[in-house]
Amino acid sequence: MPRKGLESLLQEKAVSLLLIFNGILLVASWVMSFLAYPNLPPSVPRMIDFLGRPRLVAGRSLFFFFSPLLQSALFAACVLVLKKILQRSTGARARGSLLQEAVLLMYIFVQLIFIHVQRTIIYPVSYTH
Repeated sequence: MPRKGLESLLQEKAVSLLLIFNGILLVASWVMSFLAYPNLPPSVPRMIDFLGRPRLVAGRSLFFFFSPLLQSALFAACVLVLKKILQRSTGARARGSLLQEAVLLMYIFVQLIFIHVQRTIIYPVSYTH
């Protein structure tokens, strides 16, 4: 197999693998939310000051799922950006694949931030009542 063919095959596999990992993180975020929601207390702090005291308290609602919903919308936008990159990079295929990899790696980082926020803020509230 020619070297250029092997490189393009590896780049396509890297993009596919990064898409799969992004999908796994997105599913993990939704699963975490669905597992935590039934365990939320009837009144949930909406704002906590620097000393850890709740300043604004409200009842639990479906607004709880805003974080994974926003994460899903950002992932859809990421996929649209990937399609745009693929359409524009007709001449420089390797450059387009590298840009796709960079976008997907960056979004993995964004998803890990979302999951970290869920884990550090939401889970302690949902399992300490």
